[in-house]
Amino acid sequence: MKIVLDTNVLMSGIFFTGPPYQILQAWRDGAIRLAVCPEVLAEYREVAARLSRTCKSIDILPLLDLVAVRSHLVQAAPLPHPVCVDPDDDIFLACALAAKALQPDSSVALQYDDFSNRIAPDCIGKWGQLQEWIDDIDNPDDKHRHISHLFALHPGRQIDPINTPLLAEAALTSLKARGDGGTGWSLAWKANFYARLHKGDEAYLLIRRLLRPVETTSIDLVNGGSYFNLLCAHPPFQLDGNMGGTAAMAEMLIQSNKGVIHFLPAIPANWEKGSVKGLKTRGNFEVNFNWNNRKLTHGTIKGTPESKGEYRIGSEVYPFTIPPSGRVTVIAEK
Repeated sequence: MKIVLDTNVLMSGIFFTGPPYQILQAWRDGAIRLAVCPEVLAEYREVAARLSRTCKSIDILPLLDLVAVRSHLVQAAPLPHPVCVDPDDDIFLACALAAKALQPDSSVALQYDDFSNRIAPDCIGKWGQLQEWIDDIDNPDDKHRHISHLFALHPGRQIDPINTPLLAEAALTSLKARGDGGTGWSLAWKANFYARLHKGDEAYLLIRRLLRPVETTSIDLVNGGSYFNLLCAHPPFQLDGNMGGTAAMAEMLIQSNKGVIHFLPAIPANWEKGSVKGLKTRGNFEVNFNWNNRKLTHGTIKGTPESKGEYRIGSEVYPFTIPPSGRVTVIAEK
């Protein structure tokens, strides 16, 4: 058994999931990797020292080698292992895109593509669900509020109704099976899931539940809501619910995760008309737009002159180039 401590992680907290005993249980026959940031490295060195009696070696690897080892062992794990490796896949995709943009002639992008290809793919299970596990063992009666295996839907970009409709339908099946219960970040994340699936009315209902007035601080992990000061009522308080809820509202109005600016992708019936200003999209663009009868009536895209992109209205996609004025007018929806 091998323990790998990684100091080359550009984030706070623990990069890997779960405390050491969970990692040992999950991969008792393989390599153990603890990828940690420098602030907690000393603590995990102590953990590694305690575990070293049963381990052959303790290694420190750079992040590039670490993810290569991990992506290989995902498919070789002796126990049922979550298919939810999409955070890694999303990291590889982002790194590959960055490498192609910054070093077009470099082989680094090919390395990240190779890592991504080694990760077990998302699969559709026997009752039409997006599998949480490599083995098709998901329980359709499981109502747990955590649905982390839908990461590829949000905030990832591997699943969407337009480009991967079958996987999107499987994700919807899993989402419906888990139900609408939850509080805080879980409830907000479900609203984002529905928004990415272009299910505006469902997302709207979860936003309403997230804003349900709550007068007590007693523990309730099912109903959700907000205190009278609008702080999320996941006991005792969870900022993730507030930030995630506003993110879901934005996702209902504008999406750009696939590189195309999609106007009103999940507009609910209750938002029949309205306007929004100053929403940012990928590509460093800023959008302002109005709608009526849930259809775009007027909009603009601001950006750096000569920058290019595409925007979607309904089923139509239009290319655009930002003129010297720094603003392009969007075609109204028919």
